[in-house]
Amino acid sequence: MQKQRVDTTRIYIRDQNNLKLKYSIMISICDLRAGNTIYIPQGVGTVIEVLKDSVWVCLEGEDFFFLKEDESRLSPYKITDEILPKLGFEYDRKARIYLKKLNEDEFFFFDTYYNRAYRANQSIESDPPGKVCNAVHELQNAYYDLTGEMFLPEEAL
Repeated sequence: MQKQRVDTTRIYIRDQNNLKLKYSIMISICDLRAGNTIYIPQGVGTVIEVLKDSVWVCLEGEDFFFLKEDESRLSPYKITDEILPKLGFEYDRKARIYLKKLNEDEFFFFDTYYNRAYRANQSIESDPPGKVCNAVHELQNAYYDLTGEMFLPEEAL
């Protein structure tokens, strides 16, 4: 059984042996939009609807199980090298970046060294300075801001 201690800025989830399993800064509801992937105490979920003081979340792997969560229970899902391929990004070893092709001449890329997302053409001319992204929902929002489209994970996180 997991125990949770919440303060105003961070969530600590501990297992029965009191070992810390997860540590993260909570997300402001203002930073979310429908389609964002976030972490809640029950697991990974997708934001279905954003309300004034809460969000409706569908748990990953569940078709009709929705939870109404307030801000104190929402955590960012950290971007890692293991997560990016599940989000549909391909790693370019030569450039050392993760790419998502938009069309024949343009792509969206994420630089894990600087934690920045860009929309660029094949000559890597981009609109500087890119958007800083440390969590999956921030990467989804940057993608939406730069392309006008939302993307969801292609496989379970």
